[in-house]
Amino acid sequence: MKEEAINFANLWKSRLTDSSKPSQVFDSLKFLVVYGLASCFDAVQLLSVFERLYNGDDIYEPEQNPNLCRALGLEDKIPGMLSLLSFL
Repeated sequence: MKEEAINFANLWKSRLTDSSKPSQVFDSLKFLVVYGLASCFDAVQLLSVFERLYNGDDIYEPEQNPNLCRALGLEDKIPGMLSLLSFL
């Protein structure tokens, strides 16, 4: 089952583009967390996907992003951003 979930996550990740809706990006990241797959992916790649939730002044699901970031294991990559996100 885990192998199938990893394959699905890879397929989903390959289909995400810069024009993907933030909801699609958010859902794909949540999928990784729910199935415990974040550690199967490179943190730098995950961070680049996570950053797609931010579009200038517009932030998708700001109240959930700090927890999502922690669950993805990205808190060491963006420690200052977590403080900012928690404040929002």
